[in-house]
Amino acid sequence: MRRASPYPLLLVLPLLLPTACSSSSGDDELGETGTETSSETTADTTESTDTTESTTETTESTTDTTESTDTTETDTTETTGGGEFMLTSPVLAEGGVIPIDISCYGDNLSPQLDWINPPIDALSYAVFFEDLTIDFSHSAIFDIPVDLTGLPADVDPQAMPADVPGATQPRSYANSFGYAGPCPGSVHTYQFTLYAIDVATIAEIDQNSSLGEVKAALELHAIASATLSGEFTPP
Repeated sequence: MRRASPYPLLLVLPLLLPTACSSSSGDDELGETGTETSSETTADTTESTDTTESTTETTESTTDTTESTDTTETDTTETTGGGEFMLTSPVLAEGGVIPIDISCYGDNLSPQLDWINPPIDALSYAVFFEDLTIDFSHSAIFDIPVDLTGLPADVDPQAMPADVPGATQPRSYANSFGYAGPCPGSVHTYQFTLYAIDVATIAEIDQNSSLGEVKAALELHAIASATLSGEFTPP
């Protein structure tokens, strides 16, 4: 019997080794390719997210800019002097002390009042005097001619005062025509209100109207108003 030769086996082994090496190399390349693909996909997703966030931020920025462009309109009343409609008196500064001679503890004389920069479309004026501390009406004068720029001191205590022609005074809280000054038992705050009126004569009120009726009519016809207030302390 012939013995088998060992050489054929040796010839087969070299053929198998390259195949195994080739298979291992292919697996490594596949792994790298998969990693790169995964990395590229992740990068694409990140870029997409960044783009979305950027678009959102741009939209929010545009909205904020739009909201910040809102404007506010201011409505003002045109005056003859171009400045603020103001009421003043030589005997009383705004927020100051009311002198005793224009109170019931003194001579109870109406104070001199002056005004500037009235509305150009005013046709008459009116003055209303009241106690702010207890919300109590004292006196009034209305239908003051539009060409006047104030009231003299000590206006005649009549329904139709001769020193303010055309004006009308109803009865005060003291039941007399014309001015009635402060008369409190403790410290009170008082206010003169000047009204610019849209008519020359207020038809719905007259000398017999109550102070409540007068005030309602003045507020109804007022184009603008100015105030002067002060504090009175009884002696």
